[in-house]
Order: sequence, then C-alpha cells, then structure tokens
Amino acid sequence: MTSKQTKTGKVVSPTPTNLKAQTPAVSAAAGDPRILVPIDFSEPSMGALRAAVHFTRLYGGRVTLLHVLQPPALPRLWQYPQVMKLGIISAEVSTQLTALGRKRVGAEHFDKALVQCGEPFEEIVKAARTLKTDLIIMATRGQAGLKRLFLGSTAERVIRYAPCAVLTVNGEQKPGWPNAKRQDARA
Repeated sequence: MTSKQTKTGKVVSPTPTNLKAQTPAVSAAAGDPRILVPIDFSEPSMGALRAAVHFTRLYGGRVTLLHVLQPPALPRLWQYPQVMKLGIISAEVSTQLTALGRKRVGAEHFDKALVQCGEPFEEIVKAARTLKTDLIIMATRGQAGLKRLFLGSTAERVIRYAPCAVLTVNGEQKPGWPNAKRQDARA
C-alpha cells in the first residue's frame, strides 16, 4: 500500500489503526461490517465460525449466527409430534447458538443468534437481506455425484442469490490454520 495525501495536505500512511477504514471489502456504510455465519453444528460449520472469529479480530465486525431447521415437506402421521415440537426445538437451538456465540466470538463481536425454519439456502439469503449483511461466511461440504447434480449445494445456491459477498470455507480443517505460520516455498 502507498501513502495518501488528505484534503488538508496531511500525508497518511497505512497503519494497523487506519487499515480497517481503507479495506473496501469489509467497510460497512454505518460502522462495523455485519457478518452472517450459518451454523449446523457440524465440524465444517465450526470451521466457518473459526474463520469468522479470525476475520472479526483482524477487521472488526458483528457476527450473527443462523441455524435453519428443516421440517419435513409433507409430514406423515407419525412425524406430527416432531413437527409440533419445532417451537421447543427452536428455543433450545437458539439458547445453544447464543452460548456458542458468546463463547467463541466473544461479547465484543457477537450480535445475535437466529433460528429459522425452511430451506437452508432460502433462509440464509432471506436473513442476509433482512439484516443488511455485508458478508456471509459459510462452510462447504464437498458433495459430489447425483445429489449435487440434481440439488446443487447450499453454498452454491447462497453464492448465486446472496445480496452480499460470500466467503466459503473448505469443510476440511487444515492442520494449524489459522494459527500456522506461512511457510515460504523458497526456503
């Protein structure tokens, strides 16, 4: 990065304190960037949460955690008790998400936990629009074969329809990331 001269003639060089304002990818119009992290409590989604925490420590921001419950499309008679319990399940998941957010993200960067019912990609995109999210950080699963051919992946659909930038995190945790030091290929 190079130094810039302000309107008053003062020369400003990039420093860690003013770098946040100079980073267009993460600068929100009104303060800290709003980050949405869809969580299904799987290891890949926990990797996305770790990436979001790392991101907020570097650039600031407020993290909202979202979990989407998928009720059966046409519940059969024996499934009605489960469908009727969605309100109870939703409250329990919301409590777990809030605890996870406070523990992993920290009070400074954690905004809220949301639980929605529906198709995951639709609910993620809807939440991003409603919350005016600046960035979605989510995991990929690496599905292959006929399932992906006919249905597509949730991450792929979110990328296609999201009103904001989407950062996808590979579902496989790399050893030592994000704490590993870069190894120079020339060494």
